[in-house]
Amino acid sequence: MHATTHTASAAVTDLLDPSFYPRTYRVSTRSRVLYLLLSAVIVAASLAATDAELRRRGWELSAMLVISLVYAYGAILEANALLDQSRPQVFETTIVGKHKSGGKTTTYYLRLKPWGPREEEDDVSVSSELYDATAPGQRVCVVFRKGALEIPWFVVSGCGRG
Repeated sequence: MHATTHTASAAVTDLLDPSFYPRTYRVSTRSRVLYLLLSAVIVAASLAATDAELRRRGWELSAMLVISLVYAYGAILEANALLDQSRPQVFETTIVGKHKSGGKTTTYYLRLKPWGPREEEDDVSVSSELYDATAPGQRVCVVFRKGALEIPWFVVSGCGRG
């Protein structure tokens, strides 16, 4: 399940919400959190090891850990997708509904019937272009990949039939 509001109180959960990041990029939570924590600890430890003054100011080290978490999260997701050489699997599924979530930005969701490894209907965030071009009952394709770091991810698009 993912958050659909983007308020200050939801900011922490949004970092772990796949729909907060590129709209067609979804990964498993367990893998994401493991890589995120490991990377952030390595970056923060490296900073502390090279700067004695930083070690004496705990609040600055804590701030660097938080910044490292955000940086590591994005870097891991990018590396996972950009270095991915797995064979894509394409699953065709049906849109059962759609809705928008708004605030400072608008996020567009399609509710999809089960497909591939997904055993239940699920909301998937998509681009505004795909949202506007589709309707409930219409078919879309999900391109699923294993990820270079074994963090599964997928892209939802039109099926390209003429």
